[in-house]
Amino acid sequence: MFTHDTEEKRTGIVKVTDLDFTTVKNAVDFCYGLSLTDKTTAELLNVHAFGDKYDIQVMVKKVSSWVLSNLNPFNFCLILNHAWVTSNDDLKTKCIQYYRDNVEQVALTPEFAELEKEVLRDLIGKSRFLDKTT
Repeated sequence: MFTHDTEEKRTGIVKVTDLDFTTVKNAVDFCYGLSLTDKTTAELLNVHAFGDKYDIQVMVKKVSSWVLSNLNPFNFCLILNHAWVTSNDDLKTKCIQYYRDNVEQVALTPEFAELEKEVLRDLIGKSRFLDKTT
C-alpha cells in the first residue's frame, strides 16, 4: 500500500486526525461499495473533501455527480461554499449555472444572505458572463 519508508508503511495504520469519524467511515464505506444515498448533503460534501484530499478521483467524481444531480435551492449555498473552499471548478461552474437558472428561488433562502461577500461577488459576476448555452 505504501512505497516510502514511513510509519504508516511499517505499522499498516493510517491516522486521520483532521477529519471526523463519520466522514472517514462514510469514505471507507464508499470504498467498500456501500451506498451513501441516505447521507445528507453535508456528509456527502465531507466525503467529497476526503476524496479530494487523498486523491481518490472515483470518489470525487461519483459524489460530485450525486450532489449536483440533487442540487436545489435549500442545499445550494452549502454546495456553493464547498465548491469555493475546495476550488473545484466543475462544482463552481455547475453552481453558477444553477444560480443563473434559479436565482429567484436561491436568493430567497436565508443561507444566501449569509454567503461570504467574496463568494457572492464571484457567483453573481460569473453568472452574468456564463454562456447561456451551457
